[in-house]
Amino acid sequence: MPIQVPPQLRDRATAAKLQLEAFYNTLLEQTHERMSRKTAFDEKYAATPEDKKAKVLAAYTKKESDFLRLRRVRLAVSDFITVKVIGKGAFGEVSIIYLIQIP
Repeated sequence: MPIQVPPQLRDRATAAKLQLEAFYNTLLEQTHERMSRKTAFDEKYAATPEDKKAKVLAAYTKKESDFLRLRRVRLAVSDFITVKVIGKGAFGEVSIIYLIQIP
């Protein structure tokens, strides 16, 4: 006898599956992008002497690391300055804001 699964549970499981697939597909795409940038870097500096290539590689690695760190930063309300409140309603307010600085 098969187990009866309520439709709400099936819908929630499908939504969770889609969310997980989207998350991991994004991770894979980002990995492929990083690998293609590294391949392009290696092709560009293939004929460069090793001492100069090491310096450029260190700068490239730092830049890539900073970029990855920046993607993980979560913004908070304290990271913004309210310039002007445009309107207020039942669900909140609409404001023009200015980003102070990304940590």
